[in-house]
Amino acid sequence: MRDQRAPSMQFYFRQFAGDEHVMSMDLDAVGAHILLMCSAGASARGHKIPSDERAIRTVLRNPKDDDWERIKRQLLAGPWKVSADGQWWEQHGMRRTLLKQKEYHRSQAEKAKLGAAARWARRGDAPGHTPGITGAMPRDASSSSSSSSLQLQEQPPYPPSKTKGGNSVVFEVAGRRIAVIMGRHKRLPRADCCSGGQPEDYVAFYQARGFEARFVE
Repeated sequence: MRDQRAPSMQFYFRQFAGDEHVMSMDLDAVGAHILLMCSAGASARGHKIPSDERAIRTVLRNPKDDDWERIKRQLLAGPWKVSADGQWWEQHGMRRTLLKQKEYHRSQAEKAKLGAAARWARRGDAPGHTPGITGAMPRDASSSSSSSSLQLQEQPPYPPSKTKGGNSVVFEVAGRRIAVIMGRHKRLPRADCCSGGQPEDYVAFYQARGFEARFVE
């Protein structure tokens, strides 16, 4: 059965503590606000609860009538609003956070989709096929040249099993040649996270991992 719960939501402590209205509420009203946020966040809608006062009071441990009227007044004057049709108590801060999360996930999925489509178009591969590397990868870097020249279409090569200190690995991304000095490193990490990115992303990736990487003519 499909899970109908809303996606998990990050709690922004500074934003909560910086809300002047919430900070001016009575202690039991602040507790009620947190309990209702938990109830809304755990629901399928993620940011609102039905405006059934009996059910709401049950969630809030059944406060006395006088306490409930005071708590409700403070809640509806700040963090919670009754919907236009009167059917819901809505928490607009949570709604904005959910919308931001959905937009972020949508943009990430679209970016990944476009990146995959671009790779397939450049390589002529079918979806689901894992492309190989153009050119052979030397198993031993002790050749007459001090560098191993590689051609790759998108992602860096599988690292060599043996490399002598001072040797470099040279490969090509989007028409630009990049040299990575191995130094004392024995293997070159794969930069799968840079797939679909710019040549500069690969240089920054290896530099961040302690390699000397630069563009070469």
